[in-house]
Amino acid sequence: MYLQADAPLLAVFKQELQSFIRVRNEDQVDSFAHFLNWSKGLGVYRALGRDHWINIERL
Repeated sequence: MYLQADAPLLAVFKQELQSFIRVRNEDQVDSFAHFLNWSKGLGVYRALGRDHWINIERL
């Protein structure tokens, strides 16, 4: 996962990641965790579509 160093809200996102569980607002962390779980499965390939070159090479 690549996070752009000069992203406008990177400091806020990193702070939320580091304080996960101890803070009430953790929406970004929840979304990030769901994305990581989705991306490690077949979700990425399904989202690309059957005719995408990555899926064609996988077969």
